[in-house]
Amino acid sequence: MNPWTSPPNLLSLLRLVAGPFIAWLIALHEYRIGLAVFFVIGWTDMLDGYLARRYNWSTTLGTYLDPAADKVLLAVVYIWLGLDGALPLLLMWLVIGRDVLILALCGIGYFRYQMDDFAPSAWGKLSTIIQICGALVILTERALPDPLMEALSIVAVGLIAVGTTVSGLHYVWIAVKRWQAVTATRLR
Repeated sequence: MNPWTSPPNLLSLLRLVAGPFIAWLIALHEYRIGLAVFFVIGWTDMLDGYLARRYNWSTTLGTYLDPAADKVLLAVVYIWLGLDGALPLLLMWLVIGRDVLILALCGIGYFRYQMDDFAPSAWGKLSTIIQICGALVILTERALPDPLMEALSIVAVGLIAVGTTVSGLHYVWIAVKRWQAVTATRLR
């Protein structure tokens, strides 16, 4: 199967291009449409993984494309939600900073230790789910202002902060352990 036409990769590509479109909707204060698009696009993250496993449609391209699409989607949505005042700027920077940290760790692992396996951790996957759900709650609060949604948004901000921080620290711990193992092997 051509990796560019496999259904999971097409869903990842859709997520990749949807991020800027959703950000544009947020910038225009079209929260209801942005919410609807983000809700549908958010489900593609789970669907592409399911399809790849269920039908053995996994590709090397998909192992890079799927997390890249997640990062682009969440980065642009969180940047625009932060700039729009829908979430604290500190949280926006925490989400973006964790992703930059992960990229830096991957770069160090690749160039310094010749590592090319950068599988997402369970905490990283959980953090992504929390970030997607949190963005949905925050967009819902913007689209349908309500005291209950406002309270849920406050809870979502806390969960996003904790999940992002824990997963970022976990990635640092994993990287250090792997680098130590490579260094110990080289010294033998």
